[in-house]
Amino acid sequence: MTNSAAKVYGASALAAMGPVTKVLSVGALAVFGFLKGFQPVAGFSYGAGQLARLREAVRTAVLWSTVFCVLFGLTAALFAPQIMSLFTRGDAGMVRTGTAALRAGGLSFSLFGFYTVYSFLFLAMGRAQPAADVLSAAAAALMALRLRRELGASEASAPPRER
Repeated sequence: MTNSAAKVYGASALAAMGPVTKVLSVGALAVFGFLKGFQPVAGFSYGAGQLARLREAVRTAVLWSTVFCVLFGLTAALFAPQIMSLFTRGDAGMVRTGTAALRAGGLSFSLFGFYTVYSFLFLAMGRAQPAADVLSAAAAALMALRLRRELGASEASAPPRER
């Protein structure tokens, strides 16, 4: 989906999306690893009725995942040009587009730890409602349809491209 959206903006934008995705995935995978350790502690604490232990686990998980995500996100945003330059040999357009995308992704990544802790917590507590996935899928579908219309409108007004 990202590549389909990026190709409208040219080869440099399309080339930039791979490194941006890879860099942000490294951070996400680190958070997922940390939360894989949190989830059983939360589930066992909740199941045993040890709510003080559960609160402490949640507090610790939110603190450390947020600290990590803020540091990782700020690092990605601040050093975006240098990071993107590692993935190309002189494609200035790719570095420019990738820098903007990595900065935006890095800054939004700062919130990833907080909401992912609660997502894992709901799973650990057995409160993962199927409706949550349905609502998420419906919201994503509506946004995707709107984006496709926008891209279609901008493509219709753009001059023809060589293939």
